[in-house]
Amino acid sequence: MNLRERAARIRAEEHLAELELEQESRGLDTEEEVSSLKAQVEQKEGMLQEMGEKINELQKELGTMEASLKSLRRSQASLHEENIAIKEEASCHMTTIASLKSSNLKLSHELEEASEQQKRALECIEQLEGEYDGQRSLHETEIMKLKQTIAQQTKLIDFLQAKVTETDKKKKKFFGGKARAEAIPPPRWTDTEKCLEKERSKCRRLQEQLERARAEVMTLREQLLHPQQQSNTVTLAPVPTSPKSRAVMEALTYSPASGMRVPMNSQLCETNSSDISFSDLPAQAPSSRMQHNIPHRFQMILCMRGTKCAACLDSVHFGRYASRCQECHVICHPKCSTSIPSTCGVPEGYVRHFTVDAPLGPNVKFAPGTFEVTYDRSKPQGWVKVPRAGGKQGWERCFIALRNDTLFFLDEPLKPDSEGDDISKIRDSAHNIVPLHPQDGEAVIGSAVSATELMGTAKSDLPYVLKVELKPRTTCWPHKCIYIMVPTFAEKQMWVSVLEESASSGASPEPSKHYLGDTVITLQGDEVLYVNCTYEISFEYLLLGAMEGLFVVDLVRSAVRRKVKDVPAVFQFGCVGQLNIVLTICGQDRKLKLTELASLQPWVETASGRDPTVLAPAWRSVDNMEECHLFAHSEDAETLCVATANSVYILTWNPASKNYFRRKTLSTNEPCSCLHFTQHSILIGSDLFYEVNLLDYSSCQFLDAEDSSLLQQILSIF
Repeated sequence: MNLRERAARIRAEEHLAELELEQESRGLDTEEEVSSLKAQVEQKEGMLQEMGEKINELQKELGTMEASLKSLRRSQASLHEENIAIKEEASCHMTTIASLKSSNLKLSHELEEASEQQKRALECIEQLEGEYDGQRSLHETEIMKLKQTIAQQTKLIDFLQAKVTETDKKKKKFFGGKARAEAIPPPRWTDTEKCLEKERSKCRRLQEQLERARAEVMTLREQLLHPQQQSNTVTLAPVPTSPKSRAVMEALTYSPASGMRVPMNSQLCETNSSDISFSDLPAQAPSSRMQHNIPHRFQMILCMRGTKCAACLDSVHFGRYASRCQECHVICHPKCSTSIPSTCGVPEGYVRHFTVDAPLGPNVKFAPGTFEVTYDRSKPQGWVKVPRAGGKQGWERCFIALRNDTLFFLDEPLKPDSEGDDISKIRDSAHNIVPLHPQDGEAVIGSAVSATELMGTAKSDLPYVLKVELKPRTTCWPHKCIYIMVPTFAEKQMWVSVLEESASSGASPEPSKHYLGDTVITLQGDEVLYVNCTYEISFEYLLLGAMEGLFVVDLVRSAVRRKVKDVPAVFQFGCVGQLNIVLTICGQDRKLKLTELASLQPWVETASGRDPTVLAPAWRSVDNMEECHLFAHSEDAETLCVATANSVYILTWNPASKNYFRRKTLSTNEPCSCLHFTQHSILIGSDLFYEVNLLDYSSCQFLDAEDSSLLQQILSIF
């Protein structure tokens, strides 16, 4: 047992020793492998670090590439849209070019046809002229022969008549008959015809001389359109500013006898007013009266701003022809020039004396012998016409009287015993009462009435109609309007002056609370300007165009800063911001000019009291346009429309020359009064409304007359 155990132990120890040796050898091999593996790990870690750095750099490059990719995609999308727009524009241009080519081809064909027609027409004209010359020579020969035949027959008739008369005388002497009253022989037809031909030739010569004289007068008037300022002269009476002064001017044309020889209690009767003879009436003292009868010298002008006619008191609209006296500058409608009293050259002091200092007496008659109008400042009354009641067409006669600022409408004239202070009797007999001082409102006197207000009234009667409007300040009472027709302009002026004076006598001097807005600047005394237009540059500055020139107004300080140098009378002013230019109609020739907006900035922004260091703005003429009175431009400022007395011009902008040049000229029957640009056309208001297409500049009538749906809108404009 022990031997076996020893042998097993020995074998185990040997085996253990072998294992230990093998373990040692393997440990060495393992250590070498571990060291090699560690070296490999360290190498791998270095490679891994390098790869991580490369990955970070690649990630950064990837981010930049993605950002550039997004930007490239956006630019690609924008370029794609631009490409589409360019393609559309190119297609539009191609269609336009194709249409222009077709139209050009048509025009060339039409031009060739027109030239051929012109040639044929010229040949026909030459042929007709030849035939006409031959026929004229034949007719002249026949006329000469007929005249010779007529002359021979006339001589023969005269010879036979002389023989007959000699035979009759011999018979009477031979038989001793009593002398009879010889009948006057009728005038011979040939003598009458010769006299008629002489008178006709004389009339033709006089007509030719009259036409030549008129042409000379027109040329002289055109030369005198620019009157020179005269110094040390008497100030003439200006345009009458109120109907009362107009009535005074009317009264000044009559002599003291015809103006003052009236009864003390004379009133206008319904039937026998025109039968009164002024020579049969007692004369009163001719105090504050004078006789003045110098006719006006009217010339046709284009009205550059709205005003009132001195005769009918109606409006003379902008852009319409008016008659203006060359001496006293009174303005009226051309049709009313014959109704203006002959008061040219009356000094202003006389008019002020007769209007204010020495008012008219208690009884003064206007238009004597035509329609006697009695003006009594305390008791004005007279016969007029008012519209029929119940909405009926026509007018009916009515007697009106103004007492205590109240207008009474009566059926019968007032009797002398009722002309005192007894208003109750007048109030009881009146069928309509109009207070000129209503408690909750105001009375407005209108001297002009439009045709749309009185549809059934003749146009010839409208200038003789005035109206009294009662305007309530609240909605509790309705608006009321009374129309009054008078027979003469003199009576209309009298009634308007009386009613305006009565309506304004009780008005409050304080401004009404119903009116909004504040007064920015007030020009008084020597600072008063004849303003034509204004243009607000900013909230601080305003450009003011007047007959005296162009002025800069400081809105903050409420004062006129300065006058722009070398700018004559300004009629219209406009700033075109898209092109940085300024357009204006200025000068007595009304030329259209432009300048750079920058050249006006120093004149606007330089402080008051200092002179701008720059020179005056350099104005350039726009296509030599003269006698202009209105202009307007499109939203993009590429198209400009200019109106003159007889034409309308369409101009387009030229960037190379920085100016407008003419593209189309349209002739009008009346001066243009309004211009309006739409997106694709221009609306022009003249005698009719016209629409001009901006693509081909073709014109057509706007608002078709056959379209009844727009009739009310058309009538509301006028």
